[in-house]
Amino acid sequence: MTSVRTVEQTRMGIAAPLVSNIGWGVLPLYWRALSSMNAISVLAYRLVATLADMA
Repeated sequence: MTSVRTVEQTRMGIAAPLVSNIGWGVLPLYWRALSSMNAISVLAYRLVATLADMA
């Protein structure tokens, strides 16, 4: 008999690589969308987003 914890760990073990691979697949689209922005704008956005996330 399998425990609930084992089932949850198995699901997380399957979900983690799937999410990671999907992220790597979408990343080139993200870089293409950012190509029209300059580096300072991207840096400023990331700084503000990080500060908002920490609050």
